[in-house]
Amino acid sequence: MTLSAQTSLRQILENTILDSVAFHAAVAEELDARANNVIAGPLRGPGTPHSGTFTLQGNANTFYPVGFDDDGWWYDEPTILNIGRSNIHANGSNHGSLIATFRYHVTYWGHESHFIDADIRQHRWGSAREFIAGWEDATINNGSIKIVIWLRGGTTYRYYSNYPPNPVLPAFPSGNLTLGNRTFTPQTHVEPYVNSFGPTFSQNVSVRGTLRANEVRVSVGAGADFVFEPDYDLRPLEEVEQFIIENKHLPEIAPARHMIENGIDVSEFQIQLLQKIEELTLYLIEQNKKINELKKEMRVLRDRGEE
Repeated sequence: MTLSAQTSLRQILENTILDSVAFHAAVAEELDARANNVIAGPLRGPGTPHSGTFTLQGNANTFYPVGFDDDGWWYDEPTILNIGRSNIHANGSNHGSLIATFRYHVTYWGHESHFIDADIRQHRWGSAREFIAGWEDATINNGSIKIVIWLRGGTTYRYYSNYPPNPVLPAFPSGNLTLGNRTFTPQTHVEPYVNSFGPTFSQNVSVRGTLRANEVRVSVGAGADFVFEPDYDLRPLEEVEQFIIENKHLPEIAPARHMIENGIDVSEFQIQLLQKIEELTLYLIEQNKKINELKKEMRVLRDRGEE
């Protein structure tokens, strides 16, 4: 079943009863037909769209390296690559869907304005896995002018870019990809930096205004439970008091003027606050012990007085 340019998905649903698999198969067939009529243009040139499809071999439990050109490098602008598969039933029932955009500019032996930003939106069904496990600039020490994206195997992908990305697939059965003097290998896990349901930025992000979120997750490299170790040197309260009198801030906590001038590292500051809370807990436990001892002494004195 091939859709004409005038046929809408609404008309299909009105005129034909299709289950989910058949519906997506019909849409995929039409998309394949339209892909054959890609806008023609020069092999290189600013703003020229290029599209196509490729099927990555291997299995769906492994991510394989695929190379993509950065032809925008020659025109002093980023390459914008879209990778997608809207049909969740392509390559198998409920295989999953993906819409991802990569905006990048490679270093090409070492220039410093390089970056790779990604915006990934995908749907997993049942035991299906993510489609993208990570990415890397392949040109740190070579002139391949490519990035590498690790994609889930056994899957067909469609791409669209402002410059010809010329996908380079890995060699099978090894699944390795060699670009210049580097060889990239398959992997079975998703890298921690990958946001599978939104943007991932390769550089710092600044917001001029209010940043609102329903949930914020900050990666940390350590905790503060060392406070509870037997050999932890807990300052006497008298020493803490003297420090506050002299410095007007808590030990291990930066003074207010430093925070105002330099801001704070949220991850580091949270650990510092946690350390102070845990120290405070130890002080309270110690004070509680002393209070209980005083209660016992008062009870003894009271009992003696009643005699």
